[in-house]
Amino acid sequence: MPPAAPNRPEGPSTARPPAVVALLGRVDSAAATGNPAQAAAELERALRISPRDGDLWLRLARVRMQQKQWQQAEAVALKCISLPESDAATKKAAWGLIGSAREARGDPTGAAAARRRAAAIIL
Repeated sequence: MPPAAPNRPEGPSTARPPAVVALLGRVDSAAATGNPAQAAAELERALRISPRDGDLWLRLARVRMQQKQWQQAEAVALKCISLPESDAATKKAAWGLIGSAREARGDPTGAAAARRRAAAIIL
């Protein structure tokens, strides 16, 4: 899964608040040093500031995948999908991540269903 652009939302969202941009810098630093727990904590702080930013939810879901927290990754990705502000590319990526989480949990049928949902999104 390719990472999102570091400090800007995917899609037509408005500019991020400076505090969120600063927190994303910390997320990137934590990720670069192999500290997913710190990256998750910083993303959760950013989400308290910008709770409707689908890209932040997707990034948190990716961190949960790195932590092998499959159910939490799926739940966070579903939150991303539920936001009207999330664009098609973000939703497509979230469905793909859900497919990976379900596969990791041993649910090949659910994984295939999620991947079909991802494939159905036209960019």
